[in-house]
Amino acid sequence: VNLSSEKPPTQYLLVVDNSVSMGKYIENIVKGFEKIPENTFPDRSEIGVITTMNHEVGNPSKTHQGINRYENIELEPGFLELVNKQSIETFKNSNAPTDRKNKFQLDGCSSWIKPGEKNLNNESCIAAHLQIALSPVGCEPGMHSFKQFMELRKNTFKSGNLVQVVFLSDEPGAGCSRTDLKKSCPNLNQLKLATKKNSAGIIDVRFHGVINDDDSQGCNYAEVIDENKGRKLDIKASEESYKSLIEEIATEKIPNTITVELASPASSINEITIDSEIFKGESYISENKITLKGVPEREKLRIKINYFVK
Repeated sequence: VNLSSEKPPTQYLLVVDNSVSMGKYIENIVKGFEKIPENTFPDRSEIGVITTMNHEVGNPSKTHQGINRYENIELEPGFLELVNKQSIETFKNSNAPTDRKNKFQLDGCSSWIKPGEKNLNNESCIAAHLQIALSPVGCEPGMHSFKQFMELRKNTFKSGNLVQVVFLSDEPGAGCSRTDLKKSCPNLNQLKLATKKNSAGIIDVRFHGVINDDDSQGCNYAEVIDENKGRKLDIKASEESYKSLIEEIATEKIPNTITVELASPASSINEITIDSEIFKGESYISENKITLKGVPEREKLRIKINYFVK
């Protein structure tokens, strides 16, 4: 085998506050992504987008009672599903208010897009998927939304992939004073557990944020990000800072983890040894690459992988 300097295949999920105050910040995120060379991202990287709208208890088809509803708000792209070409078209053809629908000028792409990908009109897919209705939603509980999304949409992420979740909000948390949201606030362990139940075989899930970094409120993004040792940026930072944060997340190294390129795609692993000792850490297959988590901290490693070819 050949040791690869590449990081494991990665899926980035952006959880975006879709409220009226987010317009200028969304522009910074789009510019940040568009300024980064595609080869900065790990091989086979994909980007998905959902919004911070969550559903009411026991009714996944209805937005939460704390959200200021308008006709067909449940069809707004990103409500507990990945934004894509079809969801944008459906919303534009709905009975939603015209001023909301007019915010969606670009055609979408597939649910998971590649860095730098363009739609059929040669327009940026990331720009298309970060279009939001800019309505006064009232509550923007991104952590609740993400957890519900994990519970509703099984197998969201691919086995053998690293998952990077990025919250984008000008609020420190839910953005409203609803007691039920505070009582049901997900902590880091609950978010991680929901993700791993959703998608078996992922390497790990990490949480980051471009947020209002005010930790004085309960149920805030900063607490989860800090406990996770994730990357964090104040939402009011400069456009260049946005670009830098995205680069940091894209090039982030996972401690004690390496990705190995195999001669042929593997269906399963029989045995792995490192310096003649049986490897007892975790291994994740993704086509012709295998990621090993829990390798010794040594300058050089002799790795032998006995695997079944797909």
